[in-house]
Amino acid sequence: MKRLEISEIFLSFQGEGPLIGRRAIFLRLARCNLRCVWCDTKYAYEPKYVLDVENVVKIVYKYGNKLKIRKPLLVITGGEPLLQHDSLKCLLCRIYDRFLIQIETNGTIDPSSIIDLVHYVVVSPKLSNSGNPLEVRRLCETYKFLLKKFPDKIYFKFVIDKYDDIFEVENIVNSFDIPRENVFLMPQCRSSSEHMEKLNLVQKLASEYDYNVSPRLQYVLRIR
Repeated sequence: MKRLEISEIFLSFQGEGPLIGRRAIFLRLARCNLRCVWCDTKYAYEPKYVLDVENVVKIVYKYGNKLKIRKPLLVITGGEPLLQHDSLKCLLCRIYDRFLIQIETNGTIDPSSIIDLVHYVVVSPKLSNSGNPLEVRRLCETYKFLLKKFPDKIYFKFVIDKYDDIFEVENIVNSFDIPRENVFLMPQCRSSSEHMEKLNLVQKLASEYDYNVSPRLQYVLRIR
């Protein structure tokens, strides 16, 4: 029986990226293959629960039934969800028709085998400001193919800490031929005050380079 290592499951609002502001169910899977210095979910490095897929399906449906939405948004995040690829695929096969599914990933693991079972893939490639060596945070080459086949399904978020980060973003966007309308810049922050300060920088860079801006609603609304 397939099992999933889970950090938490809860209801909130999507705080970042293309579906920002949407009411959502969050399924945060445990374990990550990166160690970002500014990570705000380090508690997800180790699982809090280990549940079989059948039980996860029941829990997700229970949350979905609480929402007065025809097709509730389910955000599967982490950690790095694709580390639990086989069990994740099993879950997705069970729930795809009932939910609008968004996977959040760091882009280091090939998502090809689950791409048809999700509606959005939001990739957050890590820049040097994450403190991870390039060889472990490098964006998977598969995205070059996937972007051509699924241009309306894959979006990118980049965490901006300082002005020079934009040059790394530009390198990735140009190397992978990522449509600029699919790219969101968002501030690196750990507090509401820092969020506002960095958001000004992000807005400036997005204007200069024709990208989207993503605030981080969790710091604005003080939600998780």
